Amino acid sequence: MDIGLLPSRTKILLIGWPADVTEDDVRDALASYGELADVFVPVDGATQRAKRAGWVSFQYADDAKALMESGEELRILGQKVKLEWWSKREVSA
Repeated sequence: MDIGLLPSRTKILLIGWPADVTEDDVRDALASYGELADVFVPVDGATQRAKRAGWVSFQYADDAKALMESGEELRILGQKVKLEWWSKREVSA
């Protein structure tokens, strides 16, 4: 297996959150799952609104795993958010 395709054990991709989401909104939605080490909410330069996907890193791999295996529906600001393990990928321009 190519090492560049291995999933992170602490990082989770969140897809489909609202365009007005903030880092605090994400932290609040995930607070019950464990301590977050990092939250990345990319912003569209033209609109200054959040892009539709970003990621979080949990401090501990067990917390990330518990979220992914919980089967619970995650909602942020009332909108259902899809979760996927983040994987390193080569990005071409």
